[in-house]
Amino acid sequence: MRVLRSKKVLVLLTAAVAAGASAAIAISATKTQVIIDTTAVHLRIQKATLDNYDSGWHIHPGLVVVKVHEGSLQVYEDGCTPKTVGAGETTIETPYQPIRVTTTHAVETVTFILNGPDQVAAPLSAYSPGYNPCPSLP
Repeated sequence: MRVLRSKKVLVLLTAAVAAGASAAIAISATKTQVIIDTTAVHLRIQKATLDNYDSGWHIHPGLVVVKVHEGSLQVYEDGCTPKTVGAGETTIETPYQPIRVTTTHAVETVTFILNGPDQVAAPLSAYSPGYNPCPSLP
């Protein structure tokens, strides 16, 4: 009986050591870069009607959530192939990633989540002079 108990303890101890080693490997393989850490969050929500609209290439310094209520948007994210976001759909724009939006007609609600003093958008030419993610676009 005593031999059986010592084997159970040995198996449990081996499992605990293996789990700890796996966690240590996972933690050591993770690399994190904090870009912004703030307690001053600026939330802005706006509704817009867009007709024959072209945003031009730009970036947002924070998270942007766009809900299309009517019409559709052509969203170019760092490339030449647009994603169509139609009525009833939502898209998220990633901070600091080049984006361009065009439409012939759309009604949208846009939610900006920003660091307190940041503007909602900046032209890509101001953020990254000379960079054009898609030179073939007019």
